[in-house]
Amino acid sequence: MRSLAAIAALSLLCACGGSPAGPTRQPQPPPPPPSSPQTWTIGGQIVDTLSTQPISGASLAFAGGTSITATSSGDWHLQGTGTSANQAVTISASGYVTRETTVRWDAAGRAGVRLDLIAERTPFSLPFYRQLVRNAFEEPESMRSLRRWIRTPNFYIDTRNPKDGGVLLPSEVADIESAIREAVPQMTGGQFSAGAIESAAAAFTPRPDYIEVVIVDEPEGTFCADAFVVRRVRS
Repeated sequence: MRSLAAIAALSLLCACGGSPAGPTRQPQPPPPPPSSPQTWTIGGQIVDTLSTQPISGASLAFAGGTSITATSSGDWHLQGTGTSANQAVTISASGYVTRETTVRWDAAGRAGVRLDLIAERTPFSLPFYRQLVRNAFEEPESMRSLRRWIRTPNFYIDTRNPKDGGVLLPSEVADIESAIREAVPQMTGGQFSAGAIESAAAAFTPRPDYIEVVIVDEPEGTFCADAFVVRRVRS
């Protein structure tokens, strides 16, 4: 009888997992709630390039679809949440050349971002600028892309006279230098002036941030001057 009881007890232990119980699994804590999206702001002022005076009521159209209008004092403010790439924006105002640019985004926010617009009035002429800088005189339907100056441009004048094989008169060279010094501020909205201006009766060896001026003789041409869009030599 005792043997049968022992066998029954052993069977019961086996059926119920008679080995010692393992460690009890502790319940996992619930995941933390998601943090609220971070709010960022970018703000600044729209001003006239030459006078630096505020431009009232300028429109800023951002690539993401947001459009805002600057105040009467030119102030603007953009707010968003989460993370963002740099903000591409088109800025326009009555009497000014529309500008497309990019505003650097910062998670910590930015203030005091000043954006300027060039007034479409004398001495600046948008049609002439495009003809001279973007080759619109010869190819108005396919203007060259802009290559922005970031440093003061220097100039080299090749004073060889192609018409007679001689050298330009000193007065002629002085006139060219004067025209360069007058044109650079006009063509850059006052942002730059001409730097060094060198001249010699010899071919130019390309150097960073130099523009070469070459005199050409085309008796059959219907113009008094010509300009060629050139590649800027990088330093």
